[in-house]
Amino acid sequence: MYALVAENIWRSFKTGQGRLDVLSGAQMSVKRGSVVSVVGSSGSGKSTLLQVLGGLDRPDRGRVVVNGEDVHALPERARAAFRARTIGFVFQFHHLLPDFSALENVIIPGLIAGKGRRQAEHRARFLLDSVGLGDRLTHRPAHLSGGEQQRVAVARALMNEPYLVLADEPSGNLDTKNAAALEDLLWGLVRSGDASLIVVTHDEGLARRADLCIRLAGGVLEEVSGESPV
Repeated sequence: MYALVAENIWRSFKTGQGRLDVLSGAQMSVKRGSVVSVVGSSGSGKSTLLQVLGGLDRPDRGRVVVNGEDVHALPERARAAFRARTIGFVFQFHHLLPDFSALENVIIPGLIAGKGRRQAEHRARFLLDSVGLGDRLTHRPAHLSGGEQQRVAVARALMNEPYLVLADEPSGNLDTKNAAALEDLLWGLVRSGDASLIVVTHDEGLARRADLCIRLAGGVLEEVSGESPV
């Protein structure tokens, strides 16, 4: 069974020089419970791909099916609700809310998805403890290290037990030790919940660790095998 199927995805943007085709008929299928890495040169459209797959950006044409639902066929409000319930995002630059504690940052997506406060807080405490931040619950992002902030972001992404996790260079701003620890953590938490993970990365070791590595080049996706992925 496939967690995600993307068919014939096109996405272009207007520039001062005309139209830039970023995705040109991109296609991919992700099996339930698997990890897929996406590699490609800077500016090749990897972040755009994730935004389209996660319903944050609408393709010019093509369709994305997640858990049997055609994401972009949903009305805007229904699409937002579907994202909150079904998809977890881990961004390279955390995007934590600066005025809220680590615990509150993780709780908020649960409340948005309709969880009661007690249920959401119980889940958030469990996740933050799982990522080694059980003693940092009340700290705001400014009082957390970069690695700690990214671990909060991972916990937040997993708050609603998503069917699909999308991670955009999740360890790109971390040193080697913290990057390896975060990757182990993300892999373990995703696997334990039987979710699927799509991760954009420039890290060759991380790319090879995935069940499937695909390269985005020229707006299309191709499987990488028997060669250096990045």
